[in-house]
Amino acid sequence: MNKLKLALFLVIFLFSTNAFSQNLLKEGDSLQNFVKNNLVKYRVPNDKIISDWKEGVATLYTFSNVVDGTKPILVFVNQFYPIGVLQGISPNSYFIFDIDGDGILDKKTDNFILPYWVVYGNSKNKTKNDNLSKIMDLFYDSFQSDVGPYNNKKMIEAFNIMNQYKEDIDKENRDLIYLLLFYSKNSVDLPSQSLKLLDLLAREFKGRFNKIHPLIILYTAETLINLGKTDEAKLKIQELRKIDPQFIPAKAYEYKFETDKTKALELLNDLKKNHPNHWIVKQL
Repeated sequence: MNKLKLALFLVIFLFSTNAFSQNLLKEGDSLQNFVKNNLVKYRVPNDKIISDWKEGVATLYTFSNVVDGTKPILVFVNQFYPIGVLQGISPNSYFIFDIDGDGILDKKTDNFILPYWVVYGNSKNKTKNDNLSKIMDLFYDSFQSDVGPYNNKKMIEAFNIMNQYKEDIDKENRDLIYLLLFYSKNSVDLPSQSLKLLDLLAREFKGRFNKIHPLIILYTAETLINLGKTDEAKLKIQELRKIDPQFIPAKAYEYKFETDKTKALELLNDLKKNHPNHWIVKQL
């Protein structure tokens, strides 16, 4: 992950009015290069809380003591690491964040986002003690249950456990906890970045615990579907079916992917007969 440490002059600046210009950045621009070539001089007086995780305190820096919307305001966390820009003048201001830590601006949004690479890099206690599978099991079981994941007691329990990792950066494998949490909250709006996140999560999970959790395979398949990569998604569903033949959501995806009408009808009939009360089957 590319992270830049800069010597910054900490000076308070004043707000002014209006206007946009060609100096503003856009999605796909290199935040890394912009920061290298444009040393900021002024600091907004009050830090901003962008997340309830410990890393979620942002400091804003600008290039002039008058802010008129013609240049980006840089958003830093831990004072040294640029994660995005704030541009424009309220009420039309917006953020663009580097979500995956590659130095490129990914996502324009009206809301603060704490990119996953920040917590990943700041969490030091990365161990081989598998304290993640229990949480993932709760997620996975909620998808398998008839009622589904929404407002499911097991899903609520999982989020309550993850929230215990917000403040203490020394908690074991909290970086992986945040990856899972970030995906849960942002996968629909950030499918490309979520796919990179899942690849990182799979590699770290395998490296630390020497196994792969089926929830990661499920999420990867769903993200590939959201990106229109159906052939790759099919392979992931096939992998999941081999690992857990009784997992109902995977059976449902298998049915949806089947192009042979006779086979598809057989799969559908099996789902309707054996799992009539399942939340996904009711949608088929």
